[in-house]
Amino acid sequence: MAKQGAISLEGIVFKFDTIKTFSPVHGEKRDIVIIVGISPLEIRKFEDEYKIKYFVYVPWNIEECISWLRAHSATEILSQKKLEPHNPIDKKVEKAIDWLKGTSFPNEGFHHPLDEDRLKSVSNALHELNISIEAESIMKYCHENGILYKAAYKMIDFFQKAKTTRLRTRDNYKTDFLERDGKKIDIATYQGLKQGLKIWRTMISYDILISQTSSFLVDLERINQSVQLSANQTIDSPGIPQV
Repeated sequence: MAKQGAISLEGIVFKFDTIKTFSPVHGEKRDIVIIVGISPLEIRKFEDEYKIKYFVYVPWNIEECISWLRAHSATEILSQKKLEPHNPIDKKVEKAIDWLKGTSFPNEGFHHPLDEDRLKSVSNALHELNISIEAESIMKYCHENGILYKAAYKMIDFFQKAKTTRLRTRDNYKTDFLERDGKKIDIATYQGLKQGLKIWRTMISYDILISQTSSFLVDLERINQSVQLSANQTIDSPGIPQV
């Protein structure tokens, strides 16, 4: 790639590049990259580059980059003030990320269909629980737990997409996110309960409800209402009776 120029100050060499001409150093050394007036969106392709040890960011418009700086826990050079994400990450989002890290290959981009299926499943689960998706905190949590930024961006993208449309999957994987009374209920079980509730309503319309199963079906109705409550609320629901 073409070199744009360089200067030497007291033995320190400063190279000048554009976003298109920059490439990390070769060998054992690592770069300190000073970025001037470039959008955070253009820096993404370098965020996971091992050969870059530090970014020194000189913003053109602080409002454009403040969220990116908080997500990366940047430190202001003069004041030494460390920026942090605006809102904390939800514990259930942490569980979702930990589960994906343990079952999939996020740093490989979720390229395998089963890995993407798991990502879609937890995204749908978080939506069912009405969990807030705090992108800045997710970025920080992923970085601190050995997950590449590119993987964090993809998780955030899917988590947010699930807020507007249910993501289609080949299979519904068990998760730890739908809970009641401290007991955990997986997505597949919840879908089965919903199907049972649908059948129950049909039976009522034809007046053929069997009395000995009514208590179980009433409990399905309560579960259907309970799991749609905010994840921050305490759900007081009895266990599912045996039939």
